[in-house]
Amino acid sequence: MDKKLIESLLQLIVTFLILLFALSVLESCEAEGMYIREKAEHKSFLHLYPLNLAGEGDINIVFLPEGYTSEQMDDFVSEANIAWGILQQTKPYSHSLDRINVYYSTDLASVTDSLGSGHTAFALGMPKPLQASCKISVDSIVHTMSQLPFSAEKTVFVIMVNVGGNNQLGFTLLSKPVPGSDLPETVVIRSLFDRYPAAFTHEMGHAVGLLADEYYHQSEDFTFDDKERQELIDWQEDGLFLNVSLFSCESEVFWSQFIVDEAFAEEHIGIFEGGYYSPRGVYRSTFNSVMRHHFQSDFYNAVDRYLVYRRIEKIHSGRDISYEEWRQIDLAHPQPPIDWHSLTGGITRSVVTDSIDVQLANDSDVIVIK
Repeated sequence: MDKKLIESLLQLIVTFLILLFALSVLESCEAEGMYIREKAEHKSFLHLYPLNLAGEGDINIVFLPEGYTSEQMDDFVSEANIAWGILQQTKPYSHSLDRINVYYSTDLASVTDSLGSGHTAFALGMPKPLQASCKISVDSIVHTMSQLPFSAEKTVFVIMVNVGGNNQLGFTLLSKPVPGSDLPETVVIRSLFDRYPAAFTHEMGHAVGLLADEYYHQSEDFTFDDKERQELIDWQEDGLFLNVSLFSCESEVFWSQFIVDEAFAEEHIGIFEGGYYSPRGVYRSTFNSVMRHHFQSDFYNAVDRYLVYRRIEKIHSGRDISYEEWRQIDLAHPQPPIDWHSLTGGITRSVVTDSIDVQLANDSDVIVIK
């Protein structure tokens, strides 16, 4: 047989074998793709009920129950609506409704009425009355996040805790807001907003605006050491806690523009020593705000409003809103008094004296803001 003919036949055979192999790979990939799609379609998602719908890429606030039985879900829904009502009456949330998705879910119910039994949705255990020491399972937060159809980096969990007579529970778990984070910012707040409803606004300042506490310990022997100073510097380099400063010079604080802006003269913005838990060496922008004493103030100061709105806008559009643009928006939306009576049926204010001690149920790269 002709040598060239043999070579041609061999090339045809090789080509045929290659085509067969390619077809088998394609069929395998298609089968795997079908399996993945089928698996995704059967993934267990929480049922979400919308309280406010904005856009797919906007920040998501999700109210979740902790310590409620199935029979108590109507109470949870009512209290979630109270919390949402507070935000609707508070700047800058009140004029950002087109940039905030708000949901609640009633899928998570406790097996028993007793907290601390290990049968609650987030394994939160409450000790004696008048204390707020607790453990919360980070694994439960991550698992719950996996049951939602959006990313953790744009999500705030509001875990509402049915704690009965405990009036002091309220804290925020913050992870660094980096893309791909599997842990959302998480607010844990007691249900029944009858004594300190503005505490919810305070905690949302942490979770949405990445604000630091502006209060401080009164203890004379409290020291803000070099390690804590460096920690604050590191957080601020990542865009967190810009409402406090390690500097007392007007030109060096983040809010220098606010100080000289006559539009905010009534807020008496300046440089006040004390903040981020330290009475000395850390500075805040106003004598008081909801980030300092939520039992005396219902509202964010101008600096805090800017930081909260800036984060909402950053998630919404991907851009950093300028001071001038925010200023026009803020001044166009005055802050009326919050109608606490219609929201909560009444309010009692008194000073919280007991501290809140929070422990994580497992090791995590999370900071706790009390």
